[in-house]
Amino acid sequence: MTTVAKLLGAEHAATLSRIAGGTAIVVPVDLHASAHNSGALRERVGDELFALLVFHFGGTRIYVPQAHDRRTLKRPVVALTQVRDLTDAGHSAREIALRLGTTERTVFRLRDKARLRDGKPSTTTSNGE
Repeated sequence: MTTVAKLLGAEHAATLSRIAGGTAIVVPVDLHASAHNSGALRERVGDELFALLVFHFGGTRIYVPQAHDRRTLKRPVVALTQVRDLTDAGHSAREIALRLGTTERTVFRLRDKARLRDGKPSTTTSNGE
């Protein structure tokens, strides 16, 4: 996030982290990308930050870390049942992460745990097949 903070400024980096922290975002190639591809991002971050993202990261996918104040670090407790219910309702890992205030990685890890508890095989086996 230090590179992002250097390029966008600390305030914009904090805003981005608050809005999309713990997820990866795809930055459109240019400011005139179709609303279908960039409208949601532009709406969430605002025109100024959107323009900076396109200028510095256009056409790439960037991971946005979560912002935590180390002095008052309180990570959300994400329940396995919450992830299972939202997955069953058809939500993507990104949507679940944003909704629950966690990372996509945590959602994937909990989904794997849920599969094991439900007796469903994981996507990989112990012998790598």
